[in-house]
Parts: sequence; structure tokens; C-alpha cells
Amino acid sequence: MKTRRVTRAADLADLAGTVLCHDVGNATNGTHLRKGQVLGAADVKKLGGVAWNELHVIELEPGELPEHEAGSRLADAAAGDGVVVRSETGGHWPLASTRRGILDVPLDVLRRARRRDGVSVYTLFGGQIVDAEEQVAQVKIIPFVLDARIVDEA
Repeated sequence: MKTRRVTRAADLADLAGTVLCHDVGNATNGTHLRKGQVLGAADVKKLGGVAWNELHVIELEPGELPEHEAGSRLADAAAGDGVVVRSETGGHWPLASTRRGILDVPLDVLRRARRRDGVSVYTLFGGQIVDAEEQVAQVKIIPFVLDARIVDEA
């Protein structure tokens, strides 16, 4: 992971593909860029019309995944039978039960995943009765960028 500080005087063209480390702009007028967002060409163009003095970005290196991709992959892997991944909110991927039943949490698997730096998976207690649509777990990737090997191991 390589971090960069970018000033207004810098050439912004090379920012496409970098990960933004903080919010920029104004959500009410549609120029809001979110922290953790991988900047595309259209986003870089927006930066020219938004008030900022300094940006902090991360350049993705080979084998690294942005938070959104890493979190989605981990949430999909964590969702077992009878569990569905809900839409990401605030950097968290909620997992919900698809039916009423008894929650089975394989603790050895959960412990192995949680030993990985940058990965957070938390669940309700195993053995609980849960209803359909009830949130039973949540996945969070802590950094904005994570090595794909860590996600695969988790």
C-alpha cells in the first residue's frame, strides 16, 4: 500500500484508480466523493469543481483489493446456508437469516478469520433462535485497502 498526499497544484489525471482516504465535496449538490471510493476518470474530473486544498489517496499495488471488493468477497464467503448478504452500509456488510431457525456459528472458522489483520467478522451467539430477515452477523474490512491473500485466508 502506497499513500500519497496530493495538493491542488498537482496534476490530477494520475489519480484515476487510487482510493480516496477521506470524504470530499458536498452531498447536496451531487459532487460528494466518499472515503474508500476508488476514483474513476469521472470522479477525477469532479475534483476540479470541488473545494479542497489537499487530498490523501492510496495507490493500489498488485494483489491489493479496495475495501468494497474485499468486504464483498469476505461477506459472500461468510454467508452460509440460510444467510444472505445485505447491501453495504458505512463500510459494513450485514448478513441476514433467510428463514427462522437456530443459528450455527462454526467458531473455529470464525476465529481463523478474525486472526487476520484488517478483517472483522462478528456474529450473534451460536445456538440462538433467529427469525427470517434478522441480522445475524456483520463483516467489516478495517483499512481502505487489503491484500487479497488476507481476504482469501479469512
